[in-house]
Amino acid sequence: MSIPLDTIYSYFKTGKFPTQTQFQDSWSSFWHKGETNIATVDDYDELGNISEFGNVYNKTQSNDQFMSLSDFVNNDQKILAEKIEALGLTTLIEAVETTISQFADHSGSYEFENNDFIAIPDNNGNFSLYMFKGGAKTDKTNYLPTGISNVTIGMVEGLQAALNTKMNKPSGNGNFFIRGLGSDPVYASISPATNYLLSWNGSDFKESNVYYNTGKLGVGTTSPTEMLHLNNGRVRSKSVVLDENNETLINQITSFNQKLLFTDSTSTKKTVLTVEDLPTEFMTLPSKLTEAQKTTWKTEMNGGFSTASMSVFVINPVVIKKQNGANYISLRGANLNFNPANFQVDIVDMGGNVVLNVPNSQIQLISTGLDLIFWVNLFSLPFGSYKVKLRNGLAEYTTTVNFQLVDNVNSIDPSTLLWNTKVYQDIETTKMYASGNTVHYAIDGNVKAYADEAVFLFKAKTQQPIFSAGEDFYFEFDVPALWVNGNTSSNFFGLSVISDYKTLNNDIIGGVALGVRGDYLNWVNFTSNTSSLEWNQIVNVILVKRGNTLTRIITAKRAGALNPTTFIDSATIVDGQDLYISAIFQNSTYYTQQKFMEMNIKDMYTF
Repeated sequence: MSIPLDTIYSYFKTGKFPTQTQFQDSWSSFWHKGETNIATVDDYDELGNISEFGNVYNKTQSNDQFMSLSDFVNNDQKILAEKIEALGLTTLIEAVETTISQFADHSGSYEFENNDFIAIPDNNGNFSLYMFKGGAKTDKTNYLPTGISNVTIGMVEGLQAALNTKMNKPSGNGNFFIRGLGSDPVYASISPATNYLLSWNGSDFKESNVYYNTGKLGVGTTSPTEMLHLNNGRVRSKSVVLDENNETLINQITSFNQKLLFTDSTSTKKTVLTVEDLPTEFMTLPSKLTEAQKTTWKTEMNGGFSTASMSVFVINPVVIKKQNGANYISLRGANLNFNPANFQVDIVDMGGNVVLNVPNSQIQLISTGLDLIFWVNLFSLPFGSYKVKLRNGLAEYTTTVNFQLVDNVNSIDPSTLLWNTKVYQDIETTKMYASGNTVHYAIDGNVKAYADEAVFLFKAKTQQPIFSAGEDFYFEFDVPALWVNGNTSSNFFGLSVISDYKTLNNDIIGGVALGVRGDYLNWVNFTSNTSSLEWNQIVNVILVKRGNTLTRIITAKRAGALNPTTFIDSATIVDGQDLYISAIFQNSTYYTQQKFMEMNIKDMYTF
């Protein structure tokens, strides 16, 4: 029973006498220490604990112990996330395992309930928070990953608003990206062809042209044969670093033992040379070349001009009269087409010593390489024999033949020659004749019916011997051979020791025989095979006699060739008899084109 204090006070005013009932009611409104189950209020003891004389906090004590509502809720009266655990609504379990899977396996070592939080440590002093949603504790899928202690959405400040802005998920299964935003998101599927790498085309993710196949990438191919295989493509890079590789694979470039190697389509491994290889590798190349390749290489090194083995068959004139003036000398041979920027010509004695240099300005180079002409004043040299030394830029050559410098030379004027001629059965014709330096022969059906036969129709021979017994000489003539479509065995040009001209037989010694074979010529009595010679050309013939040796030099074009070739051999002739000049011709079939041969004598002298 509890009576208000003002009522109790009224019972005891001055002059008032409380009744027995009022007195009892007054004392019944208060607590008596002898009563039990009644809370008391008393001070703390000296240790800060509630004293034994009381069991209820006073006002000051209560303010110290009770929480302030403003410390635990926001303006919307929702509990702050960081205060949830302080309210005792959930428990935070600090784990020693570093993954949620490991924690689930060891969950029996911990005491926790639904909605409790699990703190999984990493190696950097940080934690990842998971909430146990209930169910089997050993199932890791029952632990929800989160960065906050969210017992309910409404208890976490701002979470509901954030969730309200989240998008709906796609309606189907697969891989997607968001193409556009609006009231609802626009999803686009990401579904490239199998094994192709992704690429972005500006609006969609599509498969690229890069294909993955068992550890290998193919660009433009689904069957790469190497770790990176470009099908019909090129690679561009700032640099390429090659590891040591000694395998042999066709069309492969490798590096091995400080060498760059290329393996061709026949599996032949070749060394790629660089400038730095010059001292070691490049200088060994000549030993790996054939003679023909060496010649070609030297020619290229000499600016395209020949560096093949030079040779000189004849020096003309063979005998030169000593005089204080220009002497013109020509060399006939092979590979004499020197580089104009790098060549040299010297006169040397028989011991090979240079006695006179020929200035390059006095030398005429012939592009065919068969001739070389120069002029020089030999007046300072003593009488005797001399050779010519040549340098073509890379090699030197000294002629094996020589010329003689003498006090006098016996030149013979070909235009003064007198001839005896014989025509088949002495029939008169204007197509066969000899005069001065020319012997002319053309077939004539009035002399004999045209036929390819070994029958001589015309002979010409000088009336007197031109070269006396024992004389050495130089004799040069041209043979215009405008002759086709026949099968004449031989037409002979040269020398004879017999004065008889009336017998149409071949008495020429040491000369040359040009035979007609269909549409080509042939040097019939050449000691080697000249093969076919072009029929419509002028053949040059030089005969040089020294002692009983006659050197024969023919310059002519092979069949179909653009440039002439020089052929040379030698024959043995009688040295002790006078020699006539002679020519004899055979019959042939007729042809509509002009058909004739001549012997045009150009130069003669004795020494």
